[in-house]
Amino acid sequence: MTLSRRQFVKSASVAGAVAATPFAINKAIAANKELRIYAWAGYITDEMLADFKAKTGINATFTPYGTNDELLNSLRASDGTGFDIIMPTVDRVPGYVDYDLIQPLDVKRINWDGCLESALAGSDVGGVVNGKRYFAPSDWGTEAIAYHTEYASVDRVT
Repeated sequence: MTLSRRQFVKSASVAGAVAATPFAINKAIAANKELRIYAWAGYITDEMLADFKAKTGINATFTPYGTNDELLNSLRASDGTGFDIIMPTVDRVPGYVDYDLIQPLDVKRINWDGCLESALAGSDVGGVVNGKRYFAPSDWGTEAIAYHTEYASVDRVT
C-alpha cells in the first residue's frame, strides 16, 4: 500500500494525538470507559479508534467537524459539554479559554519524553494562556515534518 504525503502527515499527526490521549484522560472518563473526541473530519479512522480501545480498554467515539468556526459554535451552544477532547487550531485556543469552554492540561500527568523542548517552550502561539497549557504541541500538514534523527537519514537544509 502506498501512502501519499498528505495521508502520511494526517495519519502521523492523528496517531500522535490519539497516542497521547491516555495522559489526558481524567478519572471520570476512565471510570466510564468512554472517550468522546471532536476533531477535524478525516483525521481519525475506525482502525485508530479500534487500536486505542485495544491498548487502553476505553471506547473512543469520534465526531467530525469541518471548520474552526463549526467547532467553536457547537461548543458555545452546548456550554462546552459533550466532548472530552477537541482539536482546535492552536491560535484559536485563547478564544476557547475566554468562553470558559476548555480546561488546562494537567501537565504533571503527561509524559513529555519525545517532545521537542522548543515546542514546549513555544507558548507564544496560543497553546499556553495565562501560564496554563491548554494544547499539546503537534506537527500538522505542511507546517512541519518531524523525524527521529537516529532512525531517519535525512539531509537537513539550514
